[in-house]
Amino acid sequence: MKTKKVCGNCKKEFSSSEDFLDSTTNWRLSDDKRLWFNCDCGSTMCLPKGGYPWYSPSLKLSAEAKSIFNQIPKLESLPNIPSTIIDIQNALLAEELDVEKVVKLVKTEPFTLTEVLSVYNNLRLLNKERRQKEISVNHAVVYIGKKRLSSIILRSMFKKLRFKTKVFPLDTFWQASLLTGLISEQLWQHFKSKFDRDRAFIAGYLCNIGKMAGVIVFPEKMDDLWEQVQDVNRQDTWVNLEKKQPPIDHCLLGEIAAAFWGFPEFTLGPIKFHHNPSIRANEGDGFLCHIVALANYLKHWIMLEPHLIDAEGMRQCEAYFEIKTEQVQEIADRLQDQIYIAN
Repeated sequence: MKTKKVCGNCKKEFSSSEDFLDSTTNWRLSDDKRLWFNCDCGSTMCLPKGGYPWYSPSLKLSAEAKSIFNQIPKLESLPNIPSTIIDIQNALLAEELDVEKVVKLVKTEPFTLTEVLSVYNNLRLLNKERRQKEISVNHAVVYIGKKRLSSIILRSMFKKLRFKTKVFPLDTFWQASLLTGLISEQLWQHFKSKFDRDRAFIAGYLCNIGKMAGVIVFPEKMDDLWEQVQDVNRQDTWVNLEKKQPPIDHCLLGEIAAAFWGFPEFTLGPIKFHHNPSIRANEGDGFLCHIVALANYLKHWIMLEPHLIDAEGMRQCEAYFEIKTEQVQEIADRLQDQIYIAN
């Protein structure tokens, strides 16, 4: 077979399905059905429509996720995330932020650009700064900051979609996601170091993305789940309620969505195991999975909804970090002040 692709950066040749599937990441389909992926050197590449009969988003799914994927035809129609969105996210993960590169990518997505500039203006107003007559996108990117920009970019894509849910609060979902990301970032620094905090933020921010997949595929069931969670007489967790409404499982739906949307591989473990992190305790991503799991529980603590904390998952985190419930409360109180400053 003749070479189909040559990476413009590292010159790696791709000529067989094995070449394409080996040492590549972030596979995702665009709306025009081109297949985009990242070479292991970080370069973005794509294949034209029809040029990848050997590819399926289910290739790397676990057996449990693949079973759900095969049961629910609607999952094949999950909306595609524009390749530019993934490229922006990857650029924001770089150790040194290439502002010009990010700005160039943001400008190719008009809706995203509008969101970025809107947030920029709102932040300036909150900080009691003068409104600028001419807005520099470069300055907006730097001013907003990497982690907040990362959340804006992804949320902007979903805001373009038309959801059929009636009571599931999308704005609340994204606010809770941002809070989980911020807590994850602070916990990473608390337990490990100040380095790689951005990855902890992204993993925390995305850990509940399976709920967004559920909103797209099961709008009525997700509305029902939300109403049950809010029932003060029931006082049950989201995870327990999901078990009564199979095949909904936001952790497995998150795994499927991450495969469709080409999320960074370091997010996959936290997305799937943030309610059962001990499964990954001895794996390379075990620390991150427990950080995100604990952040997800502390989110409920800080939002004054401790009844939504999954007790078994919290116990696993306490055992992993060798802390007691009283210490968790102390960490939550301290993080609340730190997050207020960081945000």
